[in-house]
Amino acid sequence: MQWNGPRLFRTILYPALALVVPTPCTGCREMLGPRQVLGYCPACWADVQPDRYDPGNPSECAATVYAGLSREILLEAKFRDRPELFRPMGLRMAALCRIIGLDRGLDLVAAVPAHPLTRIRRGYNPARELARHVARELHLPLAGTGLRRKLLHLSPLKAAGRKRRQVKAVAAFTAPAGRFRGRRILLVD
Repeated sequence: MQWNGPRLFRTILYPALALVVPTPCTGCREMLGPRQVLGYCPACWADVQPDRYDPGNPSECAATVYAGLSREILLEAKFRDRPELFRPMGLRMAALCRIIGLDRGLDLVAAVPAHPLTRIRRGYNPARELARHVARELHLPLAGTGLRRKLLHLSPLKAAGRKRRQVKAVAAFTAPAGRFRGRRILLVD
C-alpha cells in the first residue's frame, strides 16, 4: 500500500491515525495533527516561497527557490518515491505563472523528458508529474511525447550555472518537425 497515495487513506484514515499516533513534520519536526498536508505542516508549506523572476524576462522563472525546504520536498518526491508531492509543487508553479502573466496566450504545457534509464528506475518522469498538475490547474492540454532527448548521456547539470544549463538544454532535446511550430509552450523541468 502506498501510504500517501489512496484518497481514502489521506482524507479519512490518516487524520484519525494522526490523533492517536502523531508523527513529526518532515520539514520542521514539530508534531503533526490532522491538518497536515502529505507529511508537512501548513507552516512548512507556507515557507515554500516563489523564486524571484526577472520582470524584463518573465519567460524564465522558477516556482520556488531550489534551496531549503523546497529543495527537500522536491528531492523527497524524486528520490524517495513520493510523487504525490508534485501536486502541491505544481499548484505553486501554476500560481506563479498566473501572477506574472506567463499563462496568457499559452497553447500547451510540455515536460522535459527524463533519461530513459531514470524513467524506468523511477517509473515516472518528475517533470511530467509537475507539468500534469500545472496543465490541469491552468486548463491547458499536456503535450504528449513530442519532445525527445537527442543526447542520452547528457552530463549532470546540477552544479552548472543557469546560462550553461540553457545552452546544454537547447542541444539536448528535439521535437518532430512542425510539432510545436507557432505554438506557445510552457516547458516544465
